[in-house]
Amino acid sequence: MEKSDGHANFGGVVTCKSKHVCPVESPSIARVEARYIQEAIYKCRKSGKDVYMLTLTFRHHNKMSLRYCMDAFHSALQRFWRSGSVRRFYSTYFEGRITALEETWSPSSGWHVHEHILLFGERGLCGNPLVGVDAFFSRHWLAALSAAGLDGVEGVASEFQSASAVKNYLTKMSMELTMQNYKQGRRGGLNPFGILEASNENDIYAELWREYYLATKGKRVIVWSDGLKKKYDIEQATDEQIADEANRDLVDEVKSVLLYVDGRDWKNKVCACSDYPSILKTCTIAEAIMLLDALGVCYGGGEEFFAGASG
Repeated sequence: MEKSDGHANFGGVVTCKSKHVCPVESPSIARVEARYIQEAIYKCRKSGKDVYMLTLTFRHHNKMSLRYCMDAFHSALQRFWRSGSVRRFYSTYFEGRITALEETWSPSSGWHVHEHILLFGERGLCGNPLVGVDAFFSRHWLAALSAAGLDGVEGVASEFQSASAVKNYLTKMSMELTMQNYKQGRRGGLNPFGILEASNENDIYAELWREYYLATKGKRVIVWSDGLKKKYDIEQATDEQIADEANRDLVDEVKSVLLYVDGRDWKNKVCACSDYPSILKTCTIAEAIMLLDALGVCYGGGEEFFAGASG
């Protein structure tokens, strides 16, 4: 990188196109994936249907390796979705799903592996006692965990909510699926890139990063169910094409004008929710303005910034 006339110029950059392990490319790839997901959510709700978030996890402790957690969790997921009862129930009320696997780590409880699933289906399912989606998914997920040698806490292992119940749902839910490596873990937990950063100072974290790298190598991060992209006329991009698009976005981002946010507002309003900083790292300029306006944040930028936002 060279600096001239106050601008940074890049040349001869080789990209790895890895969302799991590259802290440079991961947010750019996540941004592209989020755009596709946001488009699907918008078209689904415009058609009169709704989108729901189902989160599945299990009880874990710090003696479990990440490889064991992922293999056992995968086994439980297969049992869950292949169950005849679940398949019939799912086909009755839903038309497709997008899944994203997430891993965090903490000293007290070890690796926390869970999956966020966007479900596209009929409206009015959440909290409807006649359908009982929450209880149905919870009951069958706990059974799948038991069959896979795992267990979970009722009301915690399975969580079901509607998009309409989430403030700024379009951005929030797409970021929930695409920003796994940047989201802050609970109770002092670390996300994968937090582990990578800490590995510079401590060999324990270096070993954790190695464990994460080996366990996730070759794994897909975002998975769309068959036919869902076609149903909502979403571009049928391969992982390679998404990475290429992300690379182009990354170059554009380097050239873009910075957005300045008042320091006190950043601390008191933006950081009041741990997800907002991650959202602002990946959303478009227009979406950033909408979020900052909604939060009542004082911000500013050059004329080029506002021209780009209005376009």
